[in-house]
Amino acid sequence: MGRVRMISKVLAVGVVGALLTAGCAGKRATKVGAESADLRNLKKQVQEAPQNTELRLKLVLAYLEADSNSAALREAERVYKSDSTSSVAQAFLGVCQLKNGQEKSGLEHVVAALSDPNLPAERVAQLGSLLGHPFHIEAIATGRASAAFPYPSPDGNKLAFQSVENGTWDIYVLDLNTGEKRRLTTSDDAEENPAFSPNGKVIAYTKARTASAEVGQLGQRDIYLVAVDGGSQVAAVVDSADDWYPRFSHDGKSLFFVSERDDRRAVPPSEKLSDIYLLNLAKKTVTRLTNNDYDDNAPAPYRQDRMLLYTANKGGHYDLFVMDVRKMESRPVLTAAEAGLDDIGSPGVTQDGSKITFVGTRDGNYDIYLLKQGSAIPQRLTRAPAVDHAPVFDGSGERIFFHSNRTGNFAIYVIDLRQKVGREELLSVLQEELASVKEGGVIEKFREAGRRYVGG
Repeated sequence: MGRVRMISKVLAVGVVGALLTAGCAGKRATKVGAESADLRNLKKQVQEAPQNTELRLKLVLAYLEADSNSAALREAERVYKSDSTSSVAQAFLGVCQLKNGQEKSGLEHVVAALSDPNLPAERVAQLGSLLGHPFHIEAIATGRASAAFPYPSPDGNKLAFQSVENGTWDIYVLDLNTGEKRRLTTSDDAEENPAFSPNGKVIAYTKARTASAEVGQLGQRDIYLVAVDGGSQVAAVVDSADDWYPRFSHDGKSLFFVSERDDRRAVPPSEKLSDIYLLNLAKKTVTRLTNNDYDDNAPAPYRQDRMLLYTANKGGHYDLFVMDVRKMESRPVLTAAEAGLDDIGSPGVTQDGSKITFVGTRDGNYDIYLLKQGSAIPQRLTRAPAVDHAPVFDGSGERIFFHSNRTGNFAIYVIDLRQKVGREELLSVLQEELASVKEGGVIEKFREAGRRYVGG
């Protein structure tokens, strides 16, 4: 996490990207355009068979795919008018209303449709994908206190995280098989943002010199190491500057991290610029990897550290970049604007580069996204009116851990990419969202938490 900064720095923990295994950008996926042959053909088929509800629903989907949301809504209204008893038609109408900003009525229609136990499972999965909750999400039991910044062990059996259970943030390890939880740090300082070493025996983390129980309300930080089996804390990076976001190299001999140490300007801390560095743990030497007049943040190494995914606010918003570490050359991968977002942050990547997860902000809301190799259009994975943040893959690349304040306190969750969302789960999520919309001000409470929150 980090100290309070301007909103553009909130996502200093970057996102997004169309990365191929070799670190190259993929081609932008081609959407069905309003004048495409496919869409014209589908419209013609509907004109010839206007009573074919399934065909008309395909047309609705085609309009949505082409970002023709108003046309999709008009067609969905016609379908629902012709068959108002169909839960599928009602669900599609609700989706289209949501796409057109009709939040309350859209949620009401989708909730009503999902309340039908006979709604086919394939339609539920389709709705989940359209609405940004395509996979099963499960809470991880870490206790009643706020918990954040999960990081799974390489073998997937343990989970490092931070918890405020004892008044300030400490580092804990949870055995995912037995549920046993152990506290690794006990000082009065705020210890945060843990990351496992490749052999699973050591955890790197940050220690703030100004402790706080607020997520994102920290002072100056240093980087320490602690053995998973217990033992003394060992200083790795101690400097007069703010140092944070440690990530081990693939061989465990070095640490990537972020620092403001080379910004010597006499400006407030919130205006200092950050860069990415690499520490050789044995030699204690530090190499500066980026040198820009804007913030670079959130390093995510992959392909045996030959490639480095990170974020930077070069254009005023946080976008995703990739560096060829051997050549020390960087290039943009995807901008927030291209992804339809305000900012992107907190990237996680599988070691082969085939999948990227990240945080995207839009209209003050923070959600988790997924980008697969060969696609340039990110898939939204969460839609809670909350701060969903710090996504990280497990070793299999099939599960994504993250933290969220969707229930008030920060807690840890996991997305299972192998399991489609079920009807009851999706219904529960949307019912909660509908209640928030009806109450008013509830969503704004989460958005305000996002403005305070620093994910670096």
